[in-house]
Amino acid sequence: SRFRGLEGERARICEPALIRKRYLENFKRHQHQLQETARILGNEFHSFITDKPLIDTLALFLHRRRAAR
Repeated sequence: SRFRGLEGERARICEPALIRKRYLENFKRHQHQLQETARILGNEFHSFITDKPLIDTLALFLHRRRAAR
């Protein structure tokens, strides 16, 4: 596939499956680093998926957190 940069970069030919694989690897590594940092600092780490309304996800998170106490 040909990808064009949004800020004037020249077009590049790339393999979408490889880009996806690399992105997921980097995302998992970054998420692990965030989780580890939160653990070291004595904090909780939670991920929220943005395909659902934030209010619903946040309400569920707060409900579960309150029930765990």
